[in-house]
Order: sequence, then C-alpha cells, then structure tokens
Amino acid sequence: MIRFCLFLFSTVLLFVIACETLPEEPKVPYNPYDPANPNYIRPRIFLLSGPAEADTITTDTVTFLWKGNLDSMLFRHRFDNGFWSAFDTTTSVHLTNLSEGKHIFFVQGQYIKGENGPVYTFHFYTDLP
Repeated sequence: MIRFCLFLFSTVLLFVIACETLPEEPKVPYNPYDPANPNYIRPRIFLLSGPAEADTITTDTVTFLWKGNLDSMLFRHRFDNGFWSAFDTTTSVHLTNLSEGKHIFFVQGQYIKGENGPVYTFHFYTDLP
C-alpha cells in the first residue's frame, strides 16, 4: 500500500511539474506574407532599371524594369495622367514618343491573394536635343 501511494504521489508530482514547465506557444502564423501575421510584409517593388528620381533624360524613350519582393506577384503601372494597366505578371514597360518636360511613372504590386502594396512613383524629366 505504501509503495502504491508513493507511486501515485510521484506520478502526480511529475504531471504537475511537466505542466508547469511547458508554457503554451503563442500561435503566430508562420507565413510573413499572410495579412493575419503580426509580422506581415506588404508587397514591395524594387526598381531595377529606369531613370533615377528627378533624373533628366535626353531621349524620347525610356524603359522601366522592376521586381517584387515575391516571385509570384502581380503588378500594374501607369504613366503620367494615363490609365492604370490591369494587374498582371509584366515587370517592364518601354515608353516611346515622350514629350519634353516632367513625367511620373507609377507601379504597384499585389500578392496573388489580392493584397495590394503601396504605389511607388518615379519622377523624371525629358530634355530633348
């Protein structure tokens, strides 16, 4: 009987100690690109090619090349006061017949599930010879 009581006491004691030493892990979504994650990373754009901010170009053509922070992203772009393109996988645009003066190029990224990132703007000037 004493052995049984000692066995029962030690089993209960081990159970209590085990429960106190195993804290519950906070449930944080692993994917940093999931909007439910507190460490969510919004869609971002990186300009790979094109005029630098406030740069002056001396031709009537320009090419912008960009990428997103994820490989599987969609993008849309707009030039000056034109319309936005549809979201698609295009990562470059070649603009021709530019007039002299100030121009603005806009690009925005979107995750496949529909979360939009900020609109990035790039200002440049055209000074034709």
